Parts: sequence; C-alpha cells; structure tokens
Amino acid sequence: MAPMAVALTTRFRALARDALRANEWLDLLLFGVAVALVTLPVIPDRAFGPFGGINPLRVSRLVVLVMGIGALGHFAVRFLGARTGLPASGFVSGFVSSAATVAAMGSRAQHDALLLEPAVAGAVLSTVSTVIQLAIVVVAVSPPTLAKLVVPLAFAGATSIGYGLFDARRAAVATAGGAMDRGRAVDLKAALLFASIVTSVLLLGAALQARLGETGLVVGLFFAGFADVHAAAISAASLVAGGGLAAEHAVVPILAALTANSATKAILAFGTGPRAYAVRVGIGLILVVAAAWLGFAVTR
Repeated sequence: MAPMAVALTTRFRALARDALRANEWLDLLLFGVAVALVTLPVIPDRAFGPFGGINPLRVSRLVVLVMGIGALGHFAVRFLGARTGLPASGFVSGFVSSAATVAAMGSRAQHDALLLEPAVAGAVLSTVSTVIQLAIVVVAVSPPTLAKLVVPLAFAGATSIGYGLFDARRAAVATAGGAMDRGRAVDLKAALLFASIVTSVLLLGAALQARLGETGLVVGLFFAGFADVHAAAISAASLVAGGGLAAEHAVVPILAALTANSATKAILAFGTGPRAYAVRVGIGLILVVAAAWLGFAVTR
C-alpha cells in the first residue's frame, strides 16, 4: 500500500476511534435536534419586531449553520490537523456563509489560543469563496455586469488569497509541535451569539432604511449587503438584465454591498473571537474591500 494511503487509513481509524467520545456524540445529537427544529414547520417564517427586521426561522437557520460549520472545523482539525484543517474548512464553508464561518472560526480561536493562526486563515480564506460565489451569481444573471466587475473582483480575490495563504503559512509554524485542546464539536453559545449579532445588524439596517426612505440604489443595496452581499448583487444584476440600469452603474451598488457585508464580518470577528483574531481578520477584510475599490478606480 502506498505511504499516502497508509497515512490516510491510519487517520481514518483514529478519527473513527476518537469519535466515540461521549461529549461528541452529545454534540452531534444536539446538532441533529437543531436541524430537525428548523426543518419542521414549528418556527414562524415571517417578519416580527421593529421595522419587521426579525424572521425567527431565518435566525434559527443561522444558529444551525454556525453549529454545522463549527463541527466541520472541529473534525477537520481532528483529521487534517489545525494547520490544514481550519483553513481548508474555512474556504469550503465560505461557499455556504462566510459570515458564519468568521463566527465559527472566532469561537475556535477563543477556545484555544493555539488555533488563532489557522482560525484567522480559515476566516480570511472564506472571503475568497465570497468573491468566487459573487462572480458566479452575477454572471448567471447578467454577464455584462460581471464584465464591469471583473477587475474589482479580481483585485479583491487576489488580495484575500494572498492574505489567507500568508496566515495559513503562519498557522503551519504556530501549530507545529503544539498540544491542542480539541474542545467541543458544537458550540451552541457561539452560534447564539452569532445570531444575536446578525439580528442586531439587520434591525439597525431596517431602521436606517425606514428613516432614510428610498434614497437610491446604492443606499438600498448597501443596507441589503449587511445581510447578504449575493442577494444585493443579484438585485443589481437583475436590473441590468431587465434594461432598468446600465451595467457600469451597477458596479458601485454591488461594491457598496460587499463593503457592508465585510463590516458585518468584522463585527462578528470582534464579537466571537479574541482581540488578536478580530484585529487580524479585520485587517484582512479592510485590505480586501480596499482592493475591490482600487480595482474599480483603475477601470474608470
């Protein structure tokens, strides 16, 4: 058997053996119950609260999402090791929700200081997924809009890849020879904190929109970006596809939504992780957003 196959077989056996720990079975049972609750029609799917800014079902799904991403990161560390597992799971999870990934990685870094570097790498690499997914949804709706966004997205993507790989390299050094605390597979406290922070941001955005009224596409999509940059980008691209907006005029609203979404991630980083994690992730987000706007500036 090839050496790589032997190594993989050994890791799988170790994972299967260790997975029998009672606390991990309990965590997975908790996650299964949470999934059942959001898939059964027991949680209302309608707006509540001030300005209609709270949807209980969507908030519940956020909780389950962070729990799932946290569990993915936990078992990725177990199987691949921290230096590879967290960055890899961060990139993959970013296609589901980069914001939730930032929160889940923050929880990991808060729990074990040795995981700081790989957690930062995972959080930053999730923004690569955001950029890739943004390009995919835009081109699916309006190829001319993507043509105008190619340079800004390329700048943002290259910056996030560079910063993420830099942190991944630091993670390889920081975790070498260290004994890590495996922690829990599911962190309900971190998931609830994430949901509360996102809900607060959404309420703030809804209140500002209600107060300002319809002041233009940029303002509207900026506030929409706090929750979901992809939905905001689809809205702008749809206007272009329908002939209601020129492709070049959709770039600023989409970049505004990307900026707002990055602000949400920064808030989550400060709310869920240690200060060092929040600062490092915040710097990465600032660089990515600045690169996107620089790309826009050079194409004007």
